[in-house]
Amino acid sequence: ASALSRALCRVNRESMPGRSQRFLIIHNTVDTGMQYISLMNCVFSCQKLGIPVDVVSFQESTYLAQAAHLTKGASLFLKSGKSLYKSLCSGFLADGSLRSIVR
Repeated sequence: ASALSRALCRVNRESMPGRSQRFLIIHNTVDTGMQYISLMNCVFSCQKLGIPVDVVSFQESTYLAQAAHLTKGASLFLKSGKSLYKSLCSGFLADGSLRSIVR
């Protein structure tokens, strides 16, 4: 949640008109309840700003899956890191116009 908050501050500070933003979260830890409120506050800010949050997770994460869903981002669960590069290239490098096809 703190990294997402810092990224939001940076986007807010350095935003340029006509330029789209999105966040990619690579997650490899178990969800903790202490992070939920701060994470969802960031997610609601992303939702309001129209910034999609994409998630690649190696552990089941309902919080981040919900974040991707609420912001119209993509969520992907991987069982191992062997397919990470292929997944990033095929699923998350797509332009905004191709996102609906890739999801």
